[in-house]
Amino acid sequence: MSASFNGKTGYKNVDEISDVYFEDGLSNLNARTKAKNENLSGKLALDYDFSEKTTVGFQVLNDRTNPDFQSDIIVKKYNAQNQLQNYIVNNSFADRASGNQTYNAHLITKLDTLNRKLSFDVDYFNYNSKFDREFTANNYLADGTFVDVNQSGRNISNQDIDNWSFKADMEHPLKALNLSYGVKLSFTNSISDVLFYDAISGTPVLDLMQSNRFKYAEKNQAVYINGDKKISEKWNLQLGLRLENTETNGFSETLNQETVNNYLKLFPMFFASYKKNENNTFSLNYGRRINRPRFDLLNPFRIYISSNSYAEGNPFLKPSFSDNFEFAHSYKEILRTSVYVNSVTNGYGVLFTSNPETSTQIITRDNYFKSLNYGVGESYSESFADWWQSENSLYFLGAKTEFIKDISATPSNSLQIDFTTNNTFVLGKNTKLQMDFNYSTPFKSGLYEIGYASSFDIGFKQDLFNKTLQIAFLANDIFNVSYLKDFTSVVNGVKQVYSNNESNRFVRLSLIYNFGNKTINVKERNFGNQEERKRTGN
Repeated sequence: MSASFNGKTGYKNVDEISDVYFEDGLSNLNARTKAKNENLSGKLALDYDFSEKTTVGFQVLNDRTNPDFQSDIIVKKYNAQNQLQNYIVNNSFADRASGNQTYNAHLITKLDTLNRKLSFDVDYFNYNSKFDREFTANNYLADGTFVDVNQSGRNISNQDIDNWSFKADMEHPLKALNLSYGVKLSFTNSISDVLFYDAISGTPVLDLMQSNRFKYAEKNQAVYINGDKKISEKWNLQLGLRLENTETNGFSETLNQETVNNYLKLFPMFFASYKKNENNTFSLNYGRRINRPRFDLLNPFRIYISSNSYAEGNPFLKPSFSDNFEFAHSYKEILRTSVYVNSVTNGYGVLFTSNPETSTQIITRDNYFKSLNYGVGESYSESFADWWQSENSLYFLGAKTEFIKDISATPSNSLQIDFTTNNTFVLGKNTKLQMDFNYSTPFKSGLYEIGYASSFDIGFKQDLFNKTLQIAFLANDIFNVSYLKDFTSVVNGVKQVYSNNESNRFVRLSLIYNFGNKTINVKERNFGNQEERKRTGN
Protein backbone atom coordinates (compact mmCIF):
# COMPACT_ATOMS: atom_id res chain seq x y z
CA MET A 1 0.00 0.00 0.00
CA SER A 2 1.20 3.53 -0.75
CA ALA A 3 -0.34 6.92 -0.13
CA SER A 4 0.57 10.51 -0.92
CA PHE A 5 -0.88 13.95 -0.30
CA ASN A 6 0.06 17.23 -1.97
CA GLY A 7 -0.98 20.83 -1.43
CA LYS A 8 -0.10 24.14 -3.08
CA THR A 9 -1.21 27.70 -2.58
CA GLY A 10 -0.06 31.11 -3.78
CA TYR A 11 -0.55 33.83 -6.38
CA LYS A 12 1.06 34.93 -9.62
CA ASN A 13 0.63 37.85 -12.00
CA VAL A 14 -0.16 37.40 -15.68
CA ASP A 15 0.53 40.41 -17.92
CA GLU A 16 -0.94 40.52 -21.44
CA ILE A 17 -0.56 43.06 -24.22
CA SER A 18 -2.50 42.98 -27.49
CA ASP A 19 -2.22 45.51 -30.33
CA VAL A 20 -4.78 45.34 -33.16
CA TYR A 21 -4.01 47.64 -36.11
CA PHE A 22 -7.39 48.49 -37.65
CA GLU A 23 -7.52 50.79 -40.68
CA ASP A 24 -9.06 53.60 -38.64
CA GLY A 25 -6.50 53.29 -35.83
CA LEU A 26 -4.80 51.15 -33.21
CA SER A 27 -6.66 49.23 -30.51
CA ASN A 28 -4.31 48.56 -27.59
CA LEU A 29 -5.16 46.14 -24.77
CA ASN A 30 -3.25 45.91 -21.49
CA ALA A 31 -4.38 43.30 -18.99
CA ARG A 32 -3.03 42.36 -15.58
CA THR A 33 -4.44 39.30 -13.89
CA LYS A 34 -3.79 38.18 -10.33
CA ALA A 35 -4.20 34.41 -10.48
CA LYS A 36 -4.68 32.32 -7.36
CA ASN A 37 -2.92 28.98 -7.51
CA GLU A 38 -4.57 26.57 -5.07
CA ASN A 39 -4.43 22.80 -5.35
CA LEU A 40 -5.01 19.77 -3.14
CA SER A 41 -4.49 16.20 -4.30
CA GLY A 42 -4.17 12.77 -2.80
CA LYS A 43 -3.47 9.27 -4.06
CA LEU A 44 -3.97 5.85 -2.53
CA ALA A 45 -2.78 2.58 -4.12
CA LEU A 46 -3.09 -1.01 -2.94
CA ASP A 47 -1.71 -4.19 -4.54
CA TYR A 48 -2.23 -7.72 -3.27
CA ASP A 49 -0.34 -10.78 -4.48
CA PHE A 50 -2.69 -13.77 -4.53
CA SER A 51 0.27 -15.90 -5.58
CA GLU A 52 3.65 -15.58 -7.20
CA LYS A 53 1.85 -15.31 -10.54
CA THR A 54 -1.26 -13.18 -9.90
CA THR A 55 -1.60 -9.68 -8.52
CA VAL A 56 -4.70 -7.54 -8.17
CA GLY A 57 -4.64 -3.86 -7.39
CA PHE A 58 -6.67 -0.73 -6.89
CA GLN A 59 -5.73 2.94 -6.94
CA VAL A 60 -7.61 6.20 -6.54
CA LEU A 61 -6.55 9.77 -7.26
CA ASN A 62 -8.43 12.87 -6.10
CA ASP A 63 -7.42 16.31 -7.33
CA ARG A 64 -8.99 19.70 -6.52
CA THR A 65 -8.00 23.12 -7.85
CA ASN A 66 -9.38 26.60 -7.24
CA PRO A 67 -7.63 29.04 -9.63
CA ASP A 68 -9.51 32.32 -9.12
CA PHE A 69 -8.64 35.29 -11.34
CA GLN A 70 -8.88 39.04 -10.67
CA SER A 71 -8.35 40.94 -13.96
CA ASP A 72 -7.97 44.61 -14.76
CA ILE A 73 -8.11 45.35 -18.49
CA ILE A 74 -7.69 48.66 -20.33
CA VAL A 75 -8.47 48.86 -24.05
CA LYS A 76 -7.31 52.13 -25.65
CA LYS A 77 -8.64 53.22 -29.05
CA TYR A 78 -6.50 55.51 -31.24
CA ASN A 79 -7.33 57.23 -34.51
CA ALA A 80 -5.34 57.03 -37.76
CA GLN A 81 -3.10 59.86 -36.50
CA ASN A 82 -2.28 57.79 -33.39
CA GLN A 83 -4.21 60.13 -31.09
CA LEU A 84 -6.10 58.62 -28.17
CA GLN A 85 -9.85 58.87 -28.79
CA ASN A 86 -11.36 56.85 -25.94
CA TYR A 87 -10.74 53.83 -23.78
CA ILE A 88 -12.56 50.99 -22.03
CA VAL A 89 -11.83 49.78 -18.49
CA ASN A 90 -12.89 46.19 -17.81
CA ASN A 91 -12.74 44.92 -14.23
CA SER A 92 -13.64 41.29 -13.68
CA PHE A 93 -13.41 38.50 -11.14
CA ALA A 94 -13.58 34.85 -12.11
CA ASP A 95 -14.36 32.26 -9.45
CA ARG A 96 -13.12 28.96 -10.81
CA ALA A 97 -13.03 25.50 -9.30
CA SER A 98 -12.38 22.06 -10.73
CA GLY A 99 -11.88 18.56 -9.48
CA ASN A 100 -11.39 15.07 -10.74
CA GLN A 101 -11.66 11.66 -9.22
CA THR A 102 -9.85 8.82 -10.96
CA TYR A 103 -10.16 5.12 -10.14
CA ASN A 104 -8.25 2.13 -11.46
CA ALA A 105 -8.60 -1.60 -10.85
CA HIS A 106 -6.16 -4.01 -12.41
CA LEU A 107 -5.23 -7.67 -12.54
CA ILE A 108 -1.84 -8.97 -13.65
CA THR A 109 -1.09 -12.65 -14.09
CA LYS A 110 1.93 -14.57 -15.33
CA LEU A 111 0.70 -17.43 -17.45
CA ASP A 112 3.80 -19.65 -17.51
CA THR A 113 7.56 -19.86 -17.13
CA LEU A 114 7.98 -18.32 -20.60
CA ASN A 115 7.18 -14.90 -19.07
CA ARG A 116 3.87 -14.57 -20.87
CA LYS A 117 1.88 -11.98 -18.91
CA LEU A 118 -1.74 -10.90 -19.19
CA SER A 119 -3.11 -7.74 -17.59
CA PHE A 120 -6.54 -6.13 -17.36
CA ASP A 121 -7.32 -2.53 -16.41
CA VAL A 122 -10.65 -0.85 -15.70
CA ASP A 123 -10.50 2.92 -15.27
CA TYR A 124 -13.04 5.60 -14.51
CA PHE A 125 -12.68 9.31 -14.01
CA ASN A 126 -15.07 12.17 -13.42
CA TYR A 127 -14.00 15.74 -14.05
CA ASN A 128 -16.14 18.71 -13.08
CA SER A 129 -15.42 22.40 -13.35
CA LYS A 130 -17.27 25.59 -12.47
CA PHE A 131 -16.56 29.00 -13.95
CA ASP A 132 -18.31 32.12 -12.68
CA ARG A 133 -17.08 35.44 -14.09
CA GLU A 134 -18.57 38.84 -13.35
CA PHE A 135 -17.35 41.85 -15.31
CA THR A 136 -18.14 45.47 -16.05
CA ALA A 137 -16.62 47.41 -18.95
CA ASN A 138 -16.99 51.21 -18.87
CA ASN A 139 -16.44 53.70 -21.70
CA TYR A 140 -14.29 56.80 -21.08
CA LEU A 141 -13.21 59.74 -23.21
CA ALA A 142 -9.53 60.43 -23.74
CA ASP A 143 -9.51 62.96 -20.86
CA GLY A 144 -10.97 60.37 -18.43
CA THR A 145 -14.59 61.52 -18.58
CA PHE A 146 -17.00 58.64 -17.95
CA VAL A 147 -19.39 58.12 -20.90
CA ASP A 148 -21.46 55.01 -20.23
CA VAL A 149 -21.32 51.29 -19.54
CA ASN A 150 -19.93 49.46 -22.55
CA GLN A 151 -20.98 46.04 -21.28
CA SER A 152 -21.74 44.37 -17.98
CA GLY A 153 -22.51 40.75 -17.44
CA ARG A 154 -21.94 37.45 -15.75
CA ASN A 155 -20.64 34.27 -17.41
CA ILE A 156 -21.43 30.99 -15.69
CA SER A 157 -20.20 27.68 -17.06
CA ASN A 158 -20.45 24.19 -15.56
CA GLN A 159 -18.76 21.25 -17.24
CA ASP A 160 -19.02 17.60 -16.23
CA ILE A 161 -17.00 14.86 -17.94
CA ASP A 162 -17.22 11.10 -17.36
CA ASN A 163 -14.93 8.51 -18.88
CA TRP A 164 -14.82 4.72 -18.71
CA SER A 165 -11.81 2.89 -20.10
CA PHE A 166 -11.19 -0.86 -20.47
CA LYS A 167 -7.81 -2.34 -21.41
CA ALA A 168 -6.41 -5.84 -21.93
CA ASP A 169 -2.69 -6.25 -22.65
CA MET A 170 -0.67 -9.35 -23.41
CA GLU A 171 3.11 -9.73 -23.26
CA HIS A 172 3.92 -12.78 -25.37
CA PRO A 173 7.64 -13.61 -25.74
CA LEU A 174 8.46 -15.95 -28.61
CA LYS A 175 11.70 -17.49 -29.77
CA ALA A 176 11.59 -15.36 -32.90
CA LEU A 177 10.63 -12.05 -31.24
CA ASN A 178 9.10 -10.36 -28.23
CA LEU A 179 5.42 -9.83 -29.00
CA SER A 180 2.83 -7.69 -27.25
CA TYR A 181 -0.76 -6.95 -28.22
CA GLY A 182 -3.92 -5.59 -26.70
CA VAL A 183 -7.23 -3.83 -26.96
CA LYS A 184 -8.69 -0.68 -25.42
CA LEU A 185 -12.23 0.70 -25.25
CA SER A 186 -12.96 4.24 -24.10
CA PHE A 187 -16.30 6.01 -23.59
CA THR A 188 -16.50 9.73 -22.81
CA ASN A 189 -19.54 11.91 -22.10
CA SER A 190 -19.39 15.64 -21.47
CA ILE A 191 -22.14 18.09 -20.58
CA SER A 192 -21.53 21.84 -20.49
CA ASP A 193 -24.04 24.43 -19.29
CA VAL A 194 -23.27 27.99 -20.34
CA LEU A 195 -25.32 30.88 -18.95
CA PHE A 196 -24.86 34.56 -19.79
CA TYR A 197 -26.60 37.27 -17.76
CA ASP A 198 -26.71 40.78 -19.23
CA ALA A 199 -26.32 43.23 -16.33
CA ILE A 200 -25.96 46.50 -18.25
CA SER A 201 -29.28 47.72 -16.83
CA GLY A 202 -28.10 47.04 -13.28
CA THR A 203 -30.27 43.93 -12.94
CA PRO A 204 -28.89 40.65 -14.35
CA VAL A 205 -31.14 39.27 -17.13
CA LEU A 206 -30.56 35.83 -18.66
CA ASP A 207 -29.66 36.17 -22.36
CA LEU A 208 -30.82 32.94 -24.00
CA MET A 209 -29.11 33.83 -27.29
CA GLN A 210 -25.72 33.76 -25.56
CA SER A 211 -26.46 30.81 -23.27
CA ASN A 212 -26.04 27.22 -24.32
CA ARG A 213 -26.16 23.60 -23.24
CA PHE A 214 -23.59 21.54 -25.08
CA LYS A 215 -23.40 17.74 -25.02
CA TYR A 216 -20.44 15.80 -26.33
CA ALA A 217 -19.99 12.03 -26.59
CA GLU A 218 -16.92 10.14 -27.81
CA LYS A 219 -16.29 6.42 -28.31
CA ASN A 220 -12.87 4.97 -29.07
CA GLN A 221 -12.02 1.38 -29.91
CA ALA A 222 -8.40 0.42 -30.50
CA VAL A 223 -6.38 -2.75 -31.08
CA TYR A 224 -2.61 -2.88 -31.27
CA ILE A 225 0.28 -5.27 -31.85
CA ASN A 226 4.00 -4.67 -31.32
CA GLY A 227 7.03 -6.83 -31.92
CA ASP A 228 10.72 -6.27 -31.27
CA LYS A 229 13.62 -8.47 -32.33
CA LYS A 230 17.36 -8.41 -31.78
CA ILE A 231 18.39 -9.71 -35.17
CA SER A 232 22.10 -9.78 -34.38
CA GLU A 233 24.68 -8.12 -32.19
CA LYS A 234 24.44 -5.12 -34.49
CA TRP A 235 20.77 -4.92 -35.50
CA ASN A 236 17.61 -4.28 -33.44
CA LEU A 237 14.17 -3.99 -35.02
CA GLN A 238 10.75 -2.97 -33.67
CA LEU A 239 7.42 -2.86 -35.50
CA GLY A 240 4.00 -1.78 -34.30
CA LEU A 241 0.51 -1.26 -35.61
CA ARG A 242 -2.49 0.37 -33.95
CA LEU A 243 -5.97 0.46 -35.47
CA GLU A 244 -8.32 2.99 -33.94
CA ASN A 245 -11.98 3.74 -34.56
CA THR A 246 -13.51 6.94 -33.19
CA GLU A 247 -17.11 8.15 -33.09
CA THR A 248 -17.97 11.62 -31.77
CA ASN A 249 -21.22 13.51 -31.42
CA GLY A 250 -21.58 17.12 -30.31
CA PHE A 251 -24.96 18.74 -29.86
CA SER A 252 -25.79 22.35 -29.02
CA GLU A 253 -29.31 22.57 -27.59
CA THR A 254 -29.49 26.33 -28.02
CA LEU A 255 -28.38 26.31 -31.65
CA ASN A 256 -30.10 22.96 -32.31
CA GLN A 257 -26.85 22.03 -34.05
CA GLU A 258 -25.35 18.53 -34.19
CA THR A 259 -21.73 17.77 -35.14
CA VAL A 260 -20.89 14.13 -35.95
CA ASN A 261 -17.47 12.64 -36.74
CA ASN A 262 -16.64 9.00 -37.51
CA TYR A 263 -13.21 7.88 -38.61
CA LEU A 264 -11.13 4.69 -38.73
CA LYS A 265 -7.38 5.32 -38.69
CA LEU A 266 -4.24 3.17 -38.80
CA PHE A 267 -1.16 4.19 -36.79
CA PRO A 268 2.01 2.32 -37.76
CA MET A 269 5.33 2.48 -35.91
CA PHE A 270 8.83 1.42 -36.99
CA PHE A 271 12.21 1.56 -35.26
CA ALA A 272 15.56 0.14 -36.35
CA SER A 273 19.02 0.57 -34.88
CA TYR A 274 22.39 -0.50 -36.23
CA LYS A 275 25.51 -0.60 -34.06
CA LYS A 276 28.37 -0.36 -36.55
CA ASN A 277 31.06 -0.58 -33.88
CA GLU A 278 31.72 0.44 -30.29
CA ASN A 279 31.72 4.13 -31.24
CA ASN A 280 28.96 4.51 -33.84
CA THR A 281 25.25 3.69 -33.69
CA PHE A 282 22.60 4.62 -36.27
CA SER A 283 18.83 4.60 -35.81
CA LEU A 284 15.72 5.21 -37.92
CA ASN A 285 12.35 5.94 -36.32
CA TYR A 286 8.87 6.47 -37.75
CA GLY A 287 5.51 6.87 -36.04
CA ARG A 288 2.03 8.22 -36.80
CA ARG A 289 0.12 9.99 -34.02
CA ILE A 290 -3.20 11.65 -33.31
CA ASN A 291 -3.65 14.91 -31.38
CA ARG A 292 -7.18 15.32 -30.05
CA PRO A 293 -8.38 18.75 -28.85
CA ARG A 294 -9.13 19.41 -25.19
CA PHE A 295 -12.79 19.02 -24.27
CA ASP A 296 -13.19 22.68 -23.25
CA LEU A 297 -12.07 23.84 -26.71
CA LEU A 298 -15.12 22.08 -28.20
CA ASN A 299 -17.53 24.06 -26.02
CA PRO A 300 -18.97 27.17 -27.79
CA PHE A 301 -18.52 29.20 -24.60
CA ARG A 302 -17.86 32.91 -25.08
CA ILE A 303 -15.74 35.12 -22.78
CA TYR A 304 -16.06 38.87 -23.34
CA ILE A 305 -13.34 41.49 -22.95
CA SER A 306 -15.59 44.21 -24.35
CA SER A 307 -18.67 44.34 -26.56
CA ASN A 308 -16.45 43.93 -29.64
CA SER A 309 -13.76 41.59 -28.29
CA TYR A 310 -14.30 38.02 -27.13
CA ALA A 311 -12.95 34.45 -27.14
CA GLU A 312 -15.04 31.35 -27.86
CA GLY A 313 -14.77 27.57 -28.34
CA ASN A 314 -15.41 25.63 -31.54
CA PRO A 315 -17.63 22.51 -31.52
CA PHE A 316 -16.47 21.66 -35.06
CA LEU A 317 -12.83 21.22 -34.01
CA LYS A 318 -11.35 17.90 -35.18
CA PRO A 319 -8.14 16.01 -34.29
CA SER A 320 -4.92 16.56 -36.19
CA PHE A 321 -2.58 13.81 -37.38
CA SER A 322 1.20 13.74 -37.66
CA ASP A 323 3.74 11.47 -39.36
CA ASN A 324 7.13 11.65 -37.67
CA PHE A 325 10.46 10.52 -39.16
CA GLU A 326 13.86 10.71 -37.45
CA PHE A 327 17.32 9.52 -38.47
CA ALA A 328 20.00 9.71 -35.80
CA HIS A 329 23.68 8.94 -35.33
CA SER A 330 25.40 8.57 -31.97
CA TYR A 331 29.16 8.75 -31.50
CA LYS A 332 30.54 7.36 -28.22
CA GLU A 333 27.37 8.61 -26.50
CA ILE A 334 29.03 12.03 -26.61
CA LEU A 335 27.77 13.37 -29.93
CA ARG A 336 24.27 12.74 -31.27
CA THR A 337 23.19 14.02 -34.68
CA SER A 338 19.48 14.05 -35.47
CA VAL A 339 17.59 14.77 -38.69
CA TYR A 340 13.80 14.78 -38.51
CA VAL A 341 10.74 15.43 -40.67
CA ASN A 342 7.26 15.92 -39.23
CA SER A 343 4.15 16.13 -41.43
CA VAL A 344 0.96 17.52 -39.85
CA THR A 345 -2.45 17.14 -41.52
CA ASN A 346 -5.69 18.81 -40.44
CA GLY A 347 -3.69 20.91 -38.01
CA TYR A 348 -5.57 23.09 -35.53
CA GLY A 349 -4.55 26.10 -33.49
CA VAL A 350 -5.57 29.47 -32.12
CA LEU A 351 -6.87 32.11 -34.53
CA PHE A 352 -6.79 35.83 -33.77
CA THR A 353 -9.42 36.89 -36.30
CA SER A 354 -10.98 40.32 -36.77
CA ASN A 355 -13.70 42.19 -38.62
CA PRO A 356 -12.35 45.52 -39.93
CA GLU A 357 -15.84 46.90 -40.62
CA THR A 358 -16.99 46.58 -37.00
CA SER A 359 -13.50 46.69 -35.36
CA THR A 360 -14.30 43.35 -33.71
CA GLN A 361 -11.69 40.92 -32.44
CA ILE A 362 -12.53 37.21 -32.10
CA ILE A 363 -10.20 34.59 -30.60
CA THR A 364 -11.02 30.99 -31.41
CA ARG A 365 -9.48 27.72 -32.69
CA ASP A 366 -9.91 25.93 -35.99
CA ASN A 367 -8.48 23.22 -38.26
CA TYR A 368 -6.93 25.56 -40.78
CA PHE A 369 -3.48 24.28 -41.85
CA LYS A 370 -1.20 21.47 -42.88
CA SER A 371 2.56 21.69 -42.47
CA LEU A 372 5.84 19.96 -43.17
CA ASN A 373 8.31 20.60 -40.35
CA TYR A 374 11.96 19.62 -40.54
CA GLY A 375 15.16 20.12 -38.64
CA VAL A 376 18.71 19.02 -37.93
CA GLY A 377 20.35 19.11 -34.55
CA GLU A 378 23.47 18.21 -32.64
CA SER A 379 23.68 17.20 -28.97
CA TYR A 380 27.00 17.17 -27.14
CA SER A 381 27.56 15.67 -23.68
CA GLU A 382 30.92 15.90 -22.00
CA SER A 383 32.63 15.83 -18.61
CA PHE A 384 35.15 18.63 -18.92
CA ALA A 385 36.45 17.77 -15.44
CA ASP A 386 35.53 15.56 -12.50
CA TRP A 387 33.50 18.47 -11.17
CA TRP A 388 31.88 19.69 -14.43
CA GLN A 389 29.29 17.81 -16.48
CA SER A 390 27.81 19.62 -19.51
CA GLU A 391 24.97 18.75 -21.90
CA ASN A 392 24.44 20.99 -24.93
CA SER A 393 22.23 21.02 -28.01
CA LEU A 394 21.93 23.16 -31.14
CA TYR A 395 18.98 22.77 -33.55
CA PHE A 396 18.17 24.38 -36.90
CA LEU A 397 14.42 24.17 -37.58
CA GLY A 398 12.24 25.02 -40.56
CA ALA A 399 8.74 24.46 -41.92
CA LYS A 400 6.47 24.73 -44.93
CA THR A 401 2.85 25.57 -44.13
CA GLU A 402 -0.30 25.63 -46.26
CA PHE A 403 -3.73 26.86 -45.20
CA ILE A 404 -6.51 24.35 -45.87
CA LYS A 405 -9.23 26.88 -45.05
CA ASP A 406 -9.80 30.39 -46.32
CA ILE A 407 -8.91 32.53 -43.31
CA SER A 408 -7.94 35.63 -45.36
CA ALA A 409 -4.26 35.27 -44.50
CA THR A 410 -0.99 34.24 -46.14
CA PRO A 411 1.37 31.67 -44.56
CA SER A 412 5.07 32.42 -44.07
CA ASN A 413 7.95 30.44 -42.57
CA SER A 414 11.56 31.09 -41.63
CA LEU A 415 14.54 29.40 -40.02
CA GLN A 416 14.56 28.97 -36.24
CA ILE A 417 17.70 28.30 -34.19
CA ASP A 418 17.44 26.80 -30.71
CA PHE A 419 20.41 26.49 -28.33
CA THR A 420 20.45 24.89 -24.87
CA THR A 421 23.24 24.27 -22.39
CA ASN A 422 22.82 22.50 -19.03
CA ASN A 423 25.82 22.44 -16.68
CA THR A 424 26.27 20.63 -13.37
CA PHE A 425 29.15 21.59 -11.07
CA VAL A 426 30.12 19.31 -8.17
CA LEU A 427 31.25 21.62 -5.35
CA GLY A 428 31.66 18.88 -2.78
CA LYS A 429 30.65 15.32 -1.99
CA ASN A 430 27.07 16.38 -1.24
CA THR A 431 26.90 19.77 -2.94
CA LYS A 432 25.93 20.58 -6.53
CA LEU A 433 25.41 23.77 -8.53
CA GLN A 434 23.26 23.80 -11.70
CA MET A 435 23.40 26.51 -14.39
CA ASP A 436 21.10 26.26 -17.44
CA PHE A 437 20.65 28.57 -20.41
CA ASN A 438 18.32 28.42 -23.41
CA TYR A 439 17.85 30.75 -26.38
CA SER A 440 15.50 30.51 -29.36
CA THR A 441 15.66 33.03 -32.21
CA PRO A 442 12.61 34.89 -33.57
CA PHE A 443 10.94 32.95 -36.39
CA LYS A 444 7.89 32.71 -38.63
CA SER A 445 5.64 29.65 -38.57
CA GLY A 446 2.52 29.48 -40.73
CA LEU A 447 0.12 32.17 -39.60
CA TYR A 448 2.35 33.59 -36.87
CA GLU A 449 5.59 35.41 -36.35
CA ILE A 450 7.02 34.70 -32.91
CA GLY A 451 9.59 36.70 -30.95
CA TYR A 452 12.72 35.34 -29.32
CA ALA A 453 12.63 33.34 -26.09
CA SER A 454 15.42 32.88 -23.57
CA SER A 455 15.91 31.62 -20.05
CA PHE A 456 18.77 31.58 -17.56
CA ASP A 457 18.34 29.45 -14.42
CA ILE A 458 20.58 28.76 -11.42
CA GLY A 459 20.02 25.92 -8.95
CA PHE A 460 21.81 24.73 -5.82
CA LYS A 461 21.40 21.42 -3.96
CA GLN A 462 22.85 20.28 -0.64
CA ASP A 463 22.45 16.74 0.76
CA LEU A 464 22.68 16.26 4.53
CA PHE A 465 22.51 13.39 7.03
CA ASN A 466 23.39 10.63 4.58
CA LYS A 467 21.09 12.13 1.94
CA THR A 468 17.98 11.87 4.09
CA LEU A 469 17.66 15.67 4.08
CA GLN A 470 17.96 17.73 0.90
CA ILE A 471 18.01 21.52 0.67
CA ALA A 472 17.50 23.01 -2.78
CA PHE A 473 17.38 26.55 -4.15
CA LEU A 474 16.24 27.57 -7.65
CA ALA A 475 16.24 30.96 -9.38
CA ASN A 476 14.21 30.47 -12.54
CA ASP A 477 14.29 32.74 -15.62
CA ILE A 478 16.42 35.34 -13.82
CA PHE A 479 16.13 37.96 -16.58
CA ASN A 480 12.36 37.41 -17.10
CA VAL A 481 12.54 36.88 -20.88
CA SER A 482 11.18 33.35 -21.41
CA TYR A 483 7.57 34.43 -21.95
CA LEU A 484 5.61 34.53 -25.22
CA LYS A 485 6.34 37.82 -26.96
CA ASP A 486 5.56 39.51 -30.30
CA PHE A 487 3.08 36.81 -31.35
CA THR A 488 2.10 38.44 -34.64
CA SER A 489 -0.50 37.55 -37.28
CA VAL A 490 -2.30 39.30 -40.15
CA VAL A 491 -5.88 38.15 -40.84
CA ASN A 492 -8.40 40.06 -43.00
CA GLY A 493 -5.69 42.64 -43.58
CA VAL A 494 -5.57 43.43 -39.85
CA LYS A 495 -2.29 43.01 -37.99
CA GLN A 496 -2.41 41.74 -34.40
CA VAL A 497 0.53 41.53 -31.99
CA TYR A 498 0.17 39.64 -28.69
CA SER A 499 2.46 39.06 -25.67
CA ASN A 500 1.81 37.04 -22.51
CA ASN A 501 4.04 37.01 -19.41
CA GLU A 502 2.96 34.38 -16.88
CA SER A 503 5.50 35.07 -14.10
CA ASN A 504 8.11 32.53 -15.16
CA ARG A 505 10.68 34.41 -13.04
CA PHE A 506 10.65 33.11 -9.48
CA VAL A 507 12.88 31.85 -6.68
CA ARG A 508 12.16 28.70 -4.71
CA LEU A 509 13.66 27.22 -1.56
CA SER A 510 12.71 23.63 -0.79
CA LEU A 511 13.50 21.08 1.89
CA ILE A 512 12.96 17.35 1.40
CA TYR A 513 13.25 14.80 4.21
CA ASN A 514 13.10 11.07 3.52
CA PHE A 515 12.32 8.68 6.34
CA GLY A 516 11.08 5.15 6.91
CA ASN A 517 11.99 1.80 5.42
CA LYS A 518 13.98 2.37 2.23
CA THR A 519 13.79 -1.27 1.15
CA ILE A 520 10.04 -1.22 0.42
CA ASN A 521 9.38 -1.74 -3.28
CA VAL A 522 6.39 0.39 -4.29
CA LYS A 523 4.82 -0.77 -7.55
CA GLU A 524 3.82 2.18 -9.73
CA ARG A 525 1.15 1.61 -12.35
CA ASN A 526 -0.20 4.19 -14.76
CA PHE A 527 -3.90 4.90 -15.09
CA GLY A 528 -5.39 3.49 -18.30
CA ASN A 529 -7.16 6.73 -19.27
CA GLN A 530 -4.24 9.17 -18.95
CA GLU A 531 -4.73 10.50 -22.48
CA GLU A 532 -8.38 11.33 -21.83
CA ARG A 533 -7.54 12.96 -18.48
CA LYS A 534 -4.99 15.25 -20.14
CA ARG A 535 -7.71 16.55 -22.46
CA THR A 536 -9.60 18.02 -19.49
CA GLY A 537 -6.83 20.65 -19.31
CA ASN A 538 -6.37 19.88 -15.63
